[in-house]
Amino acid sequence: MLEATSYRYEVMQPKQRTLANTGAQAIRIKEDEFIEAMEQQLKRETKINQRANWDDKCQLKTEYKRIKAGESIVRGEMHIAAKCLVEVRRAALKRLLEAEMAQYTEELNANGKTFHKQRI
Repeated sequence: MLEATSYRYEVMQPKQRTLANTGAQAIRIKEDEFIEAMEQQLKRETKINQRANWDDKCQLKTEYKRIKAGESIVRGEMHIAAKCLVEVRRAALKRLLEAEMAQYTEELNANGKTFHKQRI
């Protein structure tokens, strides 16, 4: 009976409540520290993910710009190739025209005729 009495006496003491409150407070502090650690981890992961997304976007933009620059170079080369082709065709037509003109001149000279060139 002595134990029961002392037990009741300890339960009724105000210090017992503060011990219980201290235990609950320690638990809350541990939970708060755990939550804070989780938030810090989340912030670190968020920064890492943002940096990774930024890096991916930079790589995509760089690749896009590289492709566009390549297309521009190809367009320029095609333009130059077209100009060269026109020059080659002009030279071939000029040679053909000169050859035909020489042939007509020979035929006319064989018949005793000539082209009339008017000088101004």
